[in-house]
Amino acid sequence: MSQPTRSPLSCVGHLTSPPFFVCRISVHDLAPAVLTCQLLSILPVKDKIGRTIMFIQPKNVNFEKFSKEDLIRLAWYTLEQATEDEVTQKFGLLTLNDPSGASIANFDRGFLSLVAVGPSLPSLPFFLF
Repeated sequence: MSQPTRSPLSCVGHLTSPPFFVCRISVHDLAPAVLTCQLLSILPVKDKIGRTIMFIQPKNVNFEKFSKEDLIRLAWYTLEQATEDEVTQKFGLLTLNDPSGASIANFDRGFLSLVAVGPSLPSLPFFLF
């Protein structure tokens, strides 16, 4: 059975009110450039207690190059990829934020308010960089 066609924004939903996430995001839902921006990476090693490590480099956020929707899709896609691992489901996910090299241009208060809305996005506190 084929999956229904959906618009690229359907996975983000309406960005000003919950729920943001209404379907699984595939790699085809992401802008090609956002895949190579190195904002979010899942490290190939676990920490001492077995948690998956997501490495975040805010210096790679470019609001002129990527839309807010692209960045939210990237975050959800990365989280989905990480949580497919049974070890991550059991031990959790650790976010490691590297603020070196970041500047004011890498921050957008409006964007932060979209991803820091409390209970509707419990897995995204790492966007509070």
